[in-house]
Amino acid sequence: MSPRLLLVMLLTVAVVWTSQWHWTQTIDEPQHLWAGTRILQQGDFTRFDNSKMPVSVLNAAGWLWSQSPGEQGSWFWARAPQVLWLLGCMGIIYRWVRQTRSSEVALAASALVGLDPNLMAHAGLVTTDLPCTFAVLLACFAWSRWLERDSMGSAVWAGAALGAAQLAKFTALFLGPILGLIALVWCVAQKTIGPLRRLPVVLGVALLVLNTGYAFSGSFTSARDIRWKSAPFQHLADTDVPLPVPKPWIEGVDWVKHDDDEGQGRVYSHGERTHFGRPGHYLSTLPRKFPLPLMVLGVVGLVAMVRRRRMDADTVAAVVAPVFLLVWFSVAFNSQVGSRYVLPAVPFLVLWASHVSVRWLKVGVVWTAVSALSWWPWGLSYFNETVVDRSQAWRIVADSDLDWGQADGAAAEWMQQTSGGLFNPDVPAPGPVLLGANRLTGVLGHPTRMQCYRDHLVPDEHLAGGLYPLTFSARDFAACFPVVEGAGGGTQFPAGDHLLIVRGMGPMALRVDDTEVEHTANTEAILGLVVLAEGRFDASWTVSNGATVYLNGAPIEGVQAGD
Repeated sequence: MSPRLLLVMLLTVAVVWTSQWHWTQTIDEPQHLWAGTRILQQGDFTRFDNSKMPVSVLNAAGWLWSQSPGEQGSWFWARAPQVLWLLGCMGIIYRWVRQTRSSEVALAASALVGLDPNLMAHAGLVTTDLPCTFAVLLACFAWSRWLERDSMGSAVWAGAALGAAQLAKFTALFLGPILGLIALVWCVAQKTIGPLRRLPVVLGVALLVLNTGYAFSGSFTSARDIRWKSAPFQHLADTDVPLPVPKPWIEGVDWVKHDDDEGQGRVYSHGERTHFGRPGHYLSTLPRKFPLPLMVLGVVGLVAMVRRRRMDADTVAAVVAPVFLLVWFSVAFNSQVGSRYVLPAVPFLVLWASHVSVRWLKVGVVWTAVSALSWWPWGLSYFNETVVDRSQAWRIVADSDLDWGQADGAAAEWMQQTSGGLFNPDVPAPGPVLLGANRLTGVLGHPTRMQCYRDHLVPDEHLAGGLYPLTFSARDFAACFPVVEGAGGGTQFPAGDHLLIVRGMGPMALRVDDTEVEHTANTEAILGLVVLAEGRFDASWTVSNGATVYLNGAPIEGVQAGD
């Protein structure tokens, strides 16, 4: 291994490990860790969630190794192995580029991968996104080697890589059409179908690796004996055919399809929360999430590749894979909850970039490194330099691109240091408030709850990338709610400036003195009054079951609602 490549790899490990030390567990990590632990300890591959995979045993090993009697495992050591997938991507890119370019170009390309802020962020999480990125890259590399060499050994390696990818994430299913297109384009260009004679070997090895990875759990179960969820797979319910794949794997495919058809329900992008997402979501958000050098050098390199008109298998694979992934996820995928779904495209964009001058590649590496480090240690919330004011990143996208629970520790510290502070309250509140991007945008909770902040009392600073500290007086909320001045003559609430809010569904009304606000639709809403009371005052409200009344963000006893 090149000493300079080793140095870049060590820098990558340092940034990843020192960043993740600051993070609390994200929303999805416990389930991934639980899946790996069950497999490692009990050999239990039973499907309990739509996307948990055998590859998580590596994380479970770190978790269990770090346990001691009476003490749970360490999240740091559960996450630590993830960086190996990123180092693997760097190694493949170095070898792929080195086949046609100089070692200097290969090193720069590898550095672009290793220092990519999005890849580094996900290399510190117990999820399947980085394993999938590595697996897709490896499968395409092995496939192109098989097409070029047409040997039994290369066919076996291609099949093994394809099968292993199915143990990482269900995104790897798209290797079917991707590798098929690569083979079709290459065979037409070369006017040969020679390698396809070994296709049964490739597919046979892939099935063997897939079944072995699941310890043949439920392999060859009859389609009739599986409880299918999605409409396409339900057609198999009356088919008495043994399926040559593990039962937990095919169930996962079915569950993923079902959940995508049903819609995620809380997709937020560019100021709008939708159920099924929006066409072009990734094409509109990735230009803000991907590093600028990756995109600019990638496009310039692609133009150079097209001009050279090389149709070897490596070139075809480098073009087909990312184009398919970006188009598919932008047009036909409903679960638009993070750019992590398209991370497998990143190394291929680096392959495109490797066709520009090494001088510009070096500039891109330095730019990417500086850009990534400017977000340390909160790289999961990374946005590129097109987002000048980082406190406004929530306007573009939220969820795992910004606020995935990784900064809950920073929020806890803020609470300790801020007297009377509220973290992610149910409704707007005067005084110090800390809102996560998901609460602010309505990814968590109904979008109407924090609409006042989004429309009028906008954050102007951020904490840990995806948290927003806000401090407004009750009077400031006059921008959103009617004002009652001079209230008094009652006993229920104390004098002073207050924000009184009702949250619920269906018909509701809130009244102070002669001022009344009401809601009649059968949807969730909040009603609010800014009360500037000269003395103690009374309020009345009419609410449906499950409603909650809040005074200055705190629920009033006796009236409660679920989230």
